[in-house]
Amino acid sequence: LEYVANNTLSVSASIAALLLLLFLFRWIVLFQRRYTLTNQRVIIDEGLIARSRNDIDLRTVGDTSFEQGVFQRIFGIGDVSIFSVDKSDPGWTVMYGIEDPKKLQGLLRKKQVEASQDVKFTRKI
Repeated sequence: LEYVANNTLSVSASIAALLLLLFLFRWIVLFQRRYTLTNQRVIIDEGLIARSRNDIDLRTVGDTSFEQGVFQRIFGIGDVSIFSVDKSDPGWTVMYGIEDPKKLQGLLRKKQVEASQDVKFTRKI
């Protein structure tokens, strides 16, 4: 009987340790990203050791959306998605862990309209 209790305790401790590691990994991944919104683009820098950058021209933004799960609403964060029609890198880009995602989505739409109306020149690459 004592062996079963010790074995159950070991399994429970292992599961708790695994959940803690998964949480820490998710936290590190979430906070190693930096999002910058300018008048012309959204810049996404990510990476802890190796770095990468993705620039999304606001003139190519076709749609935006946000999503908040139950726990995200409790903590006041959510995910904002941007659909770009850029020929070099089309598709959805998700920005995770955004504070007040509804506000950011509205700001993105406003900046996108301003950028599309303020076209001074276009450049082909």
